[in-house]
Formats: sequence, structure tokens, C-alpha cells
Amino acid sequence: ATKTADLEKALRIYKDQDYLRIGCRDLCEEAGVIEVMAELSDLARACTDAAVQFHWKLLAAKHGEPETGSDGIGFVVLGMGKVSGRELNFSSDLDLIFLRGPEEGRTPGPASVTVVRFYETLARSVIKSLSDITEDGFVLRVDLRLRPEEDKGEVVPSVTNALDYHLGWGRTWERAALMKAVPLAGDIELGKAFLKDLEPFIFRKHLDYSTLEDMRVMKSQIETQLKRKPGVNIKLGQGGIREIEFFVQTLQLINAGRTPRVRSTSTLQGLALLREAELLDEKTVADLRDAYLFFRKTEHRIQINHQLQTHELPRTLEEQEELARRMGYKEHALESFMADLEHHRRIVEDLFS
Repeated sequence: ATKTADLEKALRIYKDQDYLRIGCRDLCEEAGVIEVMAELSDLARACTDAAVQFHWKLLAAKHGEPETGSDGIGFVVLGMGKVSGRELNFSSDLDLIFLRGPEEGRTPGPASVTVVRFYETLARSVIKSLSDITEDGFVLRVDLRLRPEEDKGEVVPSVTNALDYHLGWGRTWERAALMKAVPLAGDIELGKAFLKDLEPFIFRKHLDYSTLEDMRVMKSQIETQLKRKPGVNIKLGQGGIREIEFFVQTLQLINAGRTPRVRSTSTLQGLALLREAELLDEKTVADLRDAYLFFRKTEHRIQINHQLQTHELPRTLEEQEELARRMGYKEHALESFMADLEHHRRIVEDLFS
């Protein structure tokens, strides 16, 4: 692609073709939940990296390449949340943080701009190419609210400013979020160095009672939000995906400073590592793993229709019956599906409480 419109069309067609391939493998039971999540995550990573590389070359040709002090491009996209653990679903937002190197100044080209403006333009171009809706649809919804200072912060802070913010002002929920961060696209080495420098903030060596209190407050907030949700919500409802993720993250946040081997960006791998470290018993891990895989499969079967961004069970009996059959149930499909759903939700809710 030589024009932005060509790139955006190519990305959308590629994404649609791959979604069809992954969706067919999912529905035909030719790929398990873990494989489907991994393929969706790898697709998101590939599209993001393609957009970064394309717009970097376009801007560098116009403004000149910024001095980075290394072999990289001085710009990294950190993947957060589900994409970092290779656990994306069919309608997940792509949670991203953009960072630039510490260098300031201006670019050396004929249409010189400040380094800050160069990288902000790069970030906004990448977002547009991924999330704008065109006649060919869109690639991914991008969410930047996990960046330093959230919506008030720079779109592309320098690694220096981001480190200063987190080490000086970072909150417990940001530690939990950054625990799952991985360099997704762009200057991977810059991202790795940043996350290494951030380890003392994320993973504390000593038991921090303020962290326990913060997690207790966060748990109460989750419970309050859940009670307001109508219908059956697989992700946010009581006994759902959010509670499993929170359960695992809390144990990792409290223990991973002294026990580094429990660190993982994947919820499922995190469960296995907590078992290996004897921080969870075998039955708890098996119950949570089974529930997580069941919920994520249900989520996929809901979202694969029209790529709807919903985690709720359909409201009509006819649609619920259709979902149960899409889940693979045959005899007494809806009754059997709802019984299994309630079984998993009850176990998760009890553990979360």
C-alpha cells in the first residue's frame, strides 16, 4: 500500500477474511477456546504493527526520522488487557498505551516538526487506520484510557514522563493493569526496557497492606457495579469472567514481588503458576479454569453474530435456544446449557466472595 486509504482497505479485508477463517474453525470445533483467543490476539498484533510501520515510513519521508539514540523507531505500542495474554475475543476493545523515547528536539527533514508532534501524529494515524469505520468496516476498536493520567494525559508520553508518573503517583489499579502489559508493536526493545524499569512499582517485594485495602475497595466497586446489571452478563455479571480475572490478578499482585514465577499476562497461565507455587489448591484452579473456558466460549458464540460488542445472554427464549445449540448442546439444549452456566457462576461467585 502506498496511500493511507489503500492500507486501511487492505487491513479491513484481511481482518474480515481472518475473522471468517477463525470463526468457522471455532463453530466447527476445529479449534479450542485457547487457540481461537490466541489467533484473534495475533491478528490484532499483526494489524497494529502493519499500521505503525506504514505510518512511520510515511511521516519519516515527510518530516525526517527523529533521533532515537538506538536502532529502533523510538515509539512502542504496549498491549494491555486481553491482547497481552493472547486472550482476545471477537469484539474486544484493543487496550493500548503509546510511548516514545526520551529524546526531544525536532526532526531533521525539510518539513521539520517537533519530536512530540511527530509521534503524536503517528499515534493518531495508527488509531484512525484501525478504528475508523469505512465502507469496508473497521479493524479494531482502540481504547487508550489505561495510559498515564487517563484521558487527561498525553496521547504519547515519553518513557521518562511515564516512569515519573507511575513511580510518583501510580495507583493500585494501574499496577494491576501494567502487570499484563507487553510490547505489541513498534520499538519492542524500548517497551521491554520501560517495563523492566517499572517492575519496582508493579511488583513489591514486601507485603503492602495498603494494596490489600485498595484491592478490597476495588472488589466492593466491582460487586456494586455487578448488582446494577440487568440480564445475565457473562463478563461483568456475578460469577463471571471479571471476577475470575480479578481473583487471579489480586493473588499475583500480592505475591509476584517475592515469587516472580507467578507473573504472567495470561489469566489461564496465571492460574497454573499460582498452583505450582502452592498459592492455590488443585480443585480451585480446575474449577476456575473450567469456568473461564466455558464463559469465553459462550462469549465467542454470542459475539460471532454480527460482531456485536455484548457479553449478555440473548433475552428471548428462541435466541437463547439458538445460542445453546451454537455451544454444541443437542438434547434439551437450553436447559442443559443454563444448568452448566449456573453451575460455573455459582462456583466463581463463592470463590470471589
